Amino acid sequence: IANGIVSHNSTLLSSIAGCLSQEEVVIYASAEEAAPQIKLRMDRMGIDSDKLFLMTETNLEKILAEADRLDPIVLIIDSIQTIYTELAESSAGTITQVRECASILTNFAKNNGITVFIVSQMTKNDSFAGPRILEHTVDTTLYLEGDENGFVRILRSIKNRLGPAPETAFLEMTSGGFIDIVNPSEIFLSERNSSAAGTTIAAMIDGTKAMLVETQALVSNSEYANPSRSAMGFDRNRINKIADVLTKHAKCAMSIRNIMVNIIGGIEGTEPALDVPMAIAMLSSMLGKVVPADVVSFGEIGLTGELRSVSRSDLRIKEAEKIGMKHVIIPLSKRSQYDSKKINIIPMKNVKQLYQWVDS
Repeated sequence: IANGIVSHNSTLLSSIAGCLSQEEVVIYASAEEAAPQIKLRMDRMGIDSDKLFLMTETNLEKILAEADRLDPIVLIIDSIQTIYTELAESSAGTITQVRECASILTNFAKNNGITVFIVSQMTKNDSFAGPRILEHTVDTTLYLEGDENGFVRILRSIKNRLGPAPETAFLEMTSGGFIDIVNPSEIFLSERNSSAAGTTIAAMIDGTKAMLVETQALVSNSEYANPSRSAMGFDRNRINKIADVLTKHAKCAMSIRNIMVNIIGGIEGTEPALDVPMAIAMLSSMLGKVVPADVVSFGEIGLTGELRSVSRSDLRIKEAEKIGMKHVIIPLSKRSQYDSKKINIIPMKNVKQLYQWVDS
């Protein structure tokens, strides 16, 4: 398990340890924090178990000796960059130590039939610190992601020998630890101002889950020869592409304007299906027309102005139905593949039709 935000791995693993230790022995070996720090966090989270054992130890051999003695169902190592084995002469955190410790822990888990959670630090380019063998050795690789200033955290499986990947879990960070977000769509849309121009709802896929998110755009006249572009949660290059396509094929002079876009909730939107809702938000802001609150959209925009179909359309539409949306804008080619009496499907062929719909 690793993350690229302020360290919440300890909070997540404390919750796991607290739950599992109600029935079975769990060892939490922390080489980063002092025992009083961990005790304060577990008290705050309401964790109290006679079968949860805490170690503040950096020597791997001593940790495994206690594991042999206590025979736990789970061993938590926090983190692998701070422990060392006597079989390697280098200091903790080096490539040699990380490789050797990972190998020893893997063999220990297999030989003793227990589960080992290994926390790893992240590098500046959001990859695991240390050798790649760390990822190759383990059965499952999990990333804990999210905006530092937001309350939503995403636990994402990048590799999983035991099940499908990528899977995602949405969690809310509270003073008592993490809470599972059963319906992310309702959370992301809870504070939406549906009466303002420049906002619409997108149906996106994250991992294997469909969810609805709010996309916002602010389009203004530029006072300079080179208009500014900024994007939060969205690829800025795709913003430039959408603006140029709308200018060329919808005749709306979008490319000469300043454009700011945002996906609310700290969500990173990388899939092409967000092209259509982002274009709708941009047109809505430029024209000053409010998009109805019960409309959701998805689809890719091609360079010739056509709307192109995307994968798992039925999953997106079912999520829109569940939230109570009344209309869904989709690429024309997907019209015949889904039929619903709960939601009105609006097929569109190109960005010109999209422009006419927003302006109507």
